[in-house]
Amino acid sequence: MLYVAQTQGPTAQLGALSARFFHPHRDTLVVNKLTRLELSTVTNDHHLTLVHQVPVLSSIAAFSAVHLAGHDTASLVVLTTCLRLFVLTADPTAPAASPRVVTASSISIHEPFGRLAEYQDILVDPENRCLVVHAYAGLVRVVPLPGAGTGTAAAASSSSSSSRRASRGAATGDSGSTIDLTTSYNVRLSTLNVSSLAFLAAASPAPVLAAVYASHTGHKVLATFAVDLAEKELADGPLREQVLADPGSELAIPLARGVAVVGEESLAWYAVPAGGNSADGQEGDKGKGRATDEAAGAAARCRLPVSRVTAWAALSRDRLLLGDLFGKLLLVTASLSGTSRVTSLSVQDLGDAASATSIVPLSPSTVYLSSRFGDSQLVRLPNLALPSDAMQDDGPASTGGDELSLVESYASLAPILDFVVVADAASSSAGYVVTCSGAYKSGSLRVVRSGVGLHELASLEVEGVQRVWAFAGPSLGEGQAQALDELLVLGFFDETRVFKLVRGAEGDDAADADELDLEELDLPFFTSDAATLFAGVLAGGVVVQVTAQGVSYDGGRWQPAGGNKKVTAAAAREGGGCIAVAVEGGGLVVLRAEGGALVEAGSTTFPHDIAALALSPTGAHAAVALWTTQEIHLVALGSSSLEPCATHTIDSTFLIRSVALTAFSASNGANGAHEATLLAGLGDGTLVSLPVDLAAAGGKGAFAPPSSAKAVPLGKRPLTLTEVGGHGDDRAVFVASDRPTIVSRSKDRLAYSGVNLADTHAVAPLPSGILALASSSSLTLAKVGAIQQVDVRTVPLDEDEPRRIAHDAERGVFVVACARRDVDRATGEVTVRGVVRLLGDDFATRATLTLDPGEEAQSLTLVRASPAGEALFLVGTTRAPSTPDSEPTEGRLLVLRASLDGDTGAAALERASETRVGGCPYAAVQLALSGAGSEVGYVATAVNSQVAVWALGADGSLALSATWGGAFVAYTLAAREPQGAGAGAGEGLGDGTLLVGDALRSVTLLRYHPPASAPMQGRLEEVARDYRSRYMLGVAPLAGGSEVLGAETDLNLFTLERDEGAERAGRLEDAGMLQARGQWHLGEMVSRFRPGSLGQAVGDSSGAVSPQLLFATSAGSIGVVASLSAEAGQVLSGVERNLRAVVQGVGGLAQEEYRAYKSDKESQPFSGFVDGLFVEQFLDLSPEEQDRVIAGRSDPERLALGREEVGRLLEEVARVH
Repeated sequence: MLYVAQTQGPTAQLGALSARFFHPHRDTLVVNKLTRLELSTVTNDHHLTLVHQVPVLSSIAAFSAVHLAGHDTASLVVLTTCLRLFVLTADPTAPAASPRVVTASSISIHEPFGRLAEYQDILVDPENRCLVVHAYAGLVRVVPLPGAGTGTAAAASSSSSSSRRASRGAATGDSGSTIDLTTSYNVRLSTLNVSSLAFLAAASPAPVLAAVYASHTGHKVLATFAVDLAEKELADGPLREQVLADPGSELAIPLARGVAVVGEESLAWYAVPAGGNSADGQEGDKGKGRATDEAAGAAARCRLPVSRVTAWAALSRDRLLLGDLFGKLLLVTASLSGTSRVTSLSVQDLGDAASATSIVPLSPSTVYLSSRFGDSQLVRLPNLALPSDAMQDDGPASTGGDELSLVESYASLAPILDFVVVADAASSSAGYVVTCSGAYKSGSLRVVRSGVGLHELASLEVEGVQRVWAFAGPSLGEGQAQALDELLVLGFFDETRVFKLVRGAEGDDAADADELDLEELDLPFFTSDAATLFAGVLAGGVVVQVTAQGVSYDGGRWQPAGGNKKVTAAAAREGGGCIAVAVEGGGLVVLRAEGGALVEAGSTTFPHDIAALALSPTGAHAAVALWTTQEIHLVALGSSSLEPCATHTIDSTFLIRSVALTAFSASNGANGAHEATLLAGLGDGTLVSLPVDLAAAGGKGAFAPPSSAKAVPLGKRPLTLTEVGGHGDDRAVFVASDRPTIVSRSKDRLAYSGVNLADTHAVAPLPSGILALASSSSLTLAKVGAIQQVDVRTVPLDEDEPRRIAHDAERGVFVVACARRDVDRATGEVTVRGVVRLLGDDFATRATLTLDPGEEAQSLTLVRASPAGEALFLVGTTRAPSTPDSEPTEGRLLVLRASLDGDTGAAALERASETRVGGCPYAAVQLALSGAGSEVGYVATAVNSQVAVWALGADGSLALSATWGGAFVAYTLAAREPQGAGAGAGEGLGDGTLLVGDALRSVTLLRYHPPASAPMQGRLEEVARDYRSRYMLGVAPLAGGSEVLGAETDLNLFTLERDEGAERAGRLEDAGMLQARGQWHLGEMVSRFRPGSLGQAVGDSSGAVSPQLLFATSAGSIGVVASLSAEAGQVLSGVERNLRAVVQGVGGLAQEEYRAYKSDKESQPFSGFVDGLFVEQFLDLSPEEQDRVIAGRSDPERLALGREEVGRLLEEVARVH
């Protein structure tokens, strides 16, 4: 049984729109990320804040927004690739802080005998009379809207659905009416091969639909149709069909009283006559009247820089913003007559930005560019592009400059073409991934780590720092108080040093203003020649220093009674009213800040010395941990007696070293709510958590039952806990140890995010949000990235597109095969230049090798001439064929030698050998051999339909050893990893095993037999094959057996296995077949499998799950495939089955239908896989809902494990991603 989950969900943005979805007076940006909708609010300064995500159990094909008459907010209409059409609305009863989205209507529009259209879209009539859905070739589904015909459009064509804004109808009609999809119906569309549809703002009693399509003669044609809502058909439109001169015409855009058609070379505008009949007054047959030449109908025309326009938006009634495939933004301005007729058109180049799938205006000067080929962007338009009548100016932030400028960028990994997994022993994650991401001008490498990233701002080389504290306080100098500064106190073994954070001056350059420095100073009352136990500021600005001798503050000093006892620990909240002090002999003393002085407010004595102290967020309670007994007491500080209100004993032989008492949600702490968590760090690196009810027993507080305590190993050294800022106003706890971790609360459970940092033993948060981190040799100031599942760093490549990547772990170098595409804007000719880059471990390019003109790299792998030989890089290149339909006939295999001197920085990328091949080398892998032949390095290549094995010489030369020509197109190869050479030929897939993924013939299992002497005596033997027809995208062996995992173009994953005993039993027909074992629909196109894991090295493992492979997709996802034990697989399969009755997907979508194996028009139930993201929703359910899942719908469905055991199992398997 395999467990599939995603470390990073899809990041490609396939579309976006703006609508007033949650609030009647505030826009919401809605983004389509393939399997989820992300809804963000637009702030006054034109930034985006994510407020809600809607997961969808299918891929989203199209969506649009409708603002019904009489409704304050808009609805979203969504079409999925499984042909489910549904309407989403905001739940008006949900609080503003926790918005909810509900399904208002849902139907299936599946047509058993229909042919799916390549262009699928949802369009809304500007006057809100209907919407149409184009999903099948030759059909449109018409959905009449409530109150159709009762009002006119409040917005012109600039607010049409095609420009990605909700159409807003007049506030009339039945305010309680909703979109009822059950009233929809199909009408025949007489044109096939449609590339674009658009509703026009025509003066017509019926909605007018314009279409651009390819005729049977290959010409592009513009046609119009009138949507007859009474007769339920498409009638002739007011404009006769026009044959378009630009063969690249694809987009129809409403503009004034007509339609603009955008092609690759030009934009032409056509006037649409008023009325519902065709222009010549004759009746056609549903828009198929005699077509006229374009010159007879085009009223205005302008040339465009040659490229493919992919997105557009209307900035006003006479201005369009176009975006092309290479990221060029063009402003089209129309001159209008008094009758709204376009008299001329002009085009202006605004500059380069993201390759947009949608352009969404958010203000008069800012537009959002969603992209599927790189980062999406929020850009500010130059002043010359600002319309005078589009939208009312809403402040200085909307003023544009003289040039196009970037406001904000939103990271995307899509499309991922290749990636490598790099081991990282310095952090708490299992490793990190380097991806080849982006396309066209947005290509880059992305370094993806599981955990939290840190951006270093400053560093100070200092040894021996044991503790760090930071606070805002007066840096007193020469007897006079100054303004509040950010102070940093460093505690050493026998001394204390104080520093002030110094920032760049406001008048300096922007780069200088961001610089940080530390300036050492002396505080008069601070003892510098003693170790500090605590430093901070209390209420009234009282700055305190706690040492073993007592508590010092400006104007006084407190010492333990008797004078011979030492202080051992202290805790306080910044700005709080009291400080708790631990004294030798188990004493606890509470001091309150009153009138600038410290007054003793209460004391008590425990039977053992105090090991650690922590105060609650409000400062009303203290957690007191004791040595010897492993007890933690909860003390209400409001009582002078300070008697313990509750006690919890840690079930461990390792001592308690640090405690924290926190409410992860900021609102809890502010309101004194009871939801708090006790965290205890033990000496062996284990973190224990326990819920605390601070409101129990009349405010005295109480611990949850001992069974609620959870212990998670986070390291191997004692843990130090420090509360830091989390997401927004929420809080988190930084766990300093050999594997630093940030603990936060996500979906009502604790989340552990590894920090991508080496050993850290002390942390302090500065008031500005910066963290001070102390290690054994330095102090670092850094900003923490978002506390999330992954941290992404971008490595730009100067507009090169990375295609393939390989990594040499021994030398710490990367080799990246890139391509640069340049387009001639006059002719449209695209030239490709290939280049191979050598990068160091800092991702700086150290050397390059330029390929021949027109040559592109298709494959890249690390190879060795012998197990202990020099690491070389094999690059397979090809030239594009003369015609798109022909097969490549030219290619090269280049063996490259990379050198990098770590001391001098000198680097080179040299060609060791070159071998010409008669086709495209789609894939290359090193074969793993042991025993005979293992002293020679062998490389397998897939060139067109042939698989070849080459012997690699020590000088980098290649000698052909064996070939196999039984493929249609050998598209991908996989072999057992060389480091796994311990398996014998009879164990798993065995030595010399090669998997071939074919573009038609699924998977073939080959075995290479090395030669006894001459290289040409080797042999490739076909061992078994899958006889089903599949177009393979990737294939990989699974460890620990003979199973094979494959991915194909129907977006499925499947497993195959050869019956190893069939040949011995004489069943030769079974021995030659790869039998199907599992099948599952992923819904994304896999680009690569690699062995490895990104999971956090957190917690103990019961052996229930073992990570096997990582995979990446064209949508920007990174996922993990893990194997489950038989017991875990049975339990999680049951959880998945029972969970479907409790968790319902939006839009009436069912999880079992989504994950069913799909091929052509068939669908089969999935098996052999567990949907990780779905079953992990069990952890987010209430206890009552979890009990329903455990019980199932009948006794046979009842799970053998209880709620807590299932939860622990799911938490363990979730750590693999």
